[in-house]
Amino acid sequence: MGSEKGSLSDVHKIPSRIFLATIFSFSLGVTACGGNSTSGSATTNNITPSQDFEADETEVSSPKSEAVESESAAQQEAPLKSESDAQQEEPLKSESDAQQEKDSETLTRSTQAKDTDTSTTVKQSAKAEQREPKESKWVAPTPDNSLPRIPEIAINNFTRLATADLRSWTEAGTSHINWWHSDITSFIWPIGSEVGGPNELSEPFNRFRVSLDKDSMDKLTSAYTTFSDNAPCLNGQRANFGSWQNRNELNEGKRRVLGWIESGADVATAPVPCFSSRAITYAFPEESTTAQGQHTYLHELYHALSSYLQDYCTKGGALDGDRFDKLRWVGEGTANYFAYVVAAELNGTDDAAETMLRDAERGARGGETLSSAESAAAALRLMVERGDLLEEDIMSARIFETCSWPDDWQASIPSVSYAMNNWQEIESRSGKWVFKSSVLP
Repeated sequence: MGSEKGSLSDVHKIPSRIFLATIFSFSLGVTACGGNSTSGSATTNNITPSQDFEADETEVSSPKSEAVESESAAQQEAPLKSESDAQQEEPLKSESDAQQEKDSETLTRSTQAKDTDTSTTVKQSAKAEQREPKESKWVAPTPDNSLPRIPEIAINNFTRLATADLRSWTEAGTSHINWWHSDITSFIWPIGSEVGGPNELSEPFNRFRVSLDKDSMDKLTSAYTTFSDNAPCLNGQRANFGSWQNRNELNEGKRRVLGWIESGADVATAPVPCFSSRAITYAFPEESTTAQGQHTYLHELYHALSSYLQDYCTKGGALDGDRFDKLRWVGEGTANYFAYVVAAELNGTDDAAETMLRDAERGARGGETLSSAESAAAALRLMVERGDLLEEDIMSARIFETCSWPDDWQASIPSVSYAMNNWQEIESRSGKWVFKSSVLP
């Protein structure tokens, strides 16, 4: 297909298919990948208006004041009497009778004051309870509890790759996903040859020659800025994921991505500013082939479609992420596995497994470990061929539908441990790359 260079915001809604999705949303988490990858994140807290309980004070007159005022009024209304008249009218009282009467009056006043204070407290408490909002318990979205929606695909392409091809790659990839709930917005631009290591803007990526002219650069950075600033989980369109995302984090993530673009970084990442709005950012090197570009794009697409990798399980890194960091090979391996299979489907071949093992064997000879995406994909393939893992669970991204997925990938599990230690047992047999018979059942 002809290249559609420089097309912006080519938005495409997927018809005739209803996908389970969520009204909730995730931080600008950026999934780092192999040689072209990293992390980042962003989003805002829902703020409940403060309650001004002082404005609800109830005016209560003092019982003691009321008694004094009543006594004064009685004195004013009573006719003047002589001291002798008063003495004649007043019956004789003993000293003990007078003391009992005084004690009784004091007790009555005290009881009245207590009753009045209690009544006032009840009234104030009732008003406060009536005005205070009740927070409903937030539940992380899953395929079972999320609402249906049709996600959108938008392509911002400035490379020689055809925009129509990028869209078809995206559609082919999403067709495998069991729970596709997030919009996908792609940003792809060209970079030249390598010029040096990381600097302050490109870190952690190496720097390449900037290929875009000023007009195209302005369009690209403007498109990403608009995408980030309009994150639906922060502008009220969709819910904030767990209410921990905030605008400061989103702006920091945006600053990093714009720095990568402007500095010529060889970036390939999947920023996720919201749980239901995710991106692919890919600097396409001028020396790369279309096949290489396709593989990298599909790899990042899988990250974007994986619901729970790390950010949304650790509140954007606020919680301990070691549990997920130790299993980075699973995230990279599944993304690479996915890319091999979908690319083979798109290109009409059936060599996904063989190509996967060929690349892994080459890496093993070069000293690569399980930390590389190629090696990790081979370990997963070994589990599939041994019957320890369903390929469908990889391709559908079911593995990452909840935050409990690390439980299934601990090295203490025999099948996982075996794959981690034997993925490199690959050989060429009859012109095809396969696992050695010694590591298969």
